Amino acid sequence: MLAQQGSGNRSRILPRAVLAREIRTGLEPAAILATLQVKYGEEKQDHVLDKAHEACRAMLDPLAAAGYVDIRDRDLHKAATEVADSLRSLSRLLGKAEDDYGNVTPKKTLAVKTARDAYLRTMRDLTTAAGDEADYPLPKANPDNN
Repeated sequence: MLAQQGSGNRSRILPRAVLAREIRTGLEPAAILATLQVKYGEEKQDHVLDKAHEACRAMLDPLAAAGYVDIRDRDLHKAATEVADSLRSLSRLLGKAEDDYGNVTPKKTLAVKTARDAYLRTMRDLTTAAGDEADYPLPKANPDNN
């Protein structure tokens, strides 16, 4: 790479496997989705989700802004930013009060499940693209989660 850079023939885009690893690193704060539970009376988790969203976007946005994402690899980056944005949406939803009877609404439970499924699917796709399935264990969802 140093020789290429010295010759002025430096590639601006990252190879798909390297990009997938970088994006996967950017999604590490979203790992909270794998074990997130929504139960009535528990401490609000919206501030944790907001911080995870900000941390993910702080790592993902510069990849696209610097032009490291090839047009053929935008699917990986787009899926990751959608997972990061689901953290913010989930935070807003979970920050709202429960229903009139004090129950966790089915809408919240479904939103958590949908976000978790998207996170797990994206991590699986990134690991496949990175080609390091043997070295990188995929996150597992907590079986007690809805």
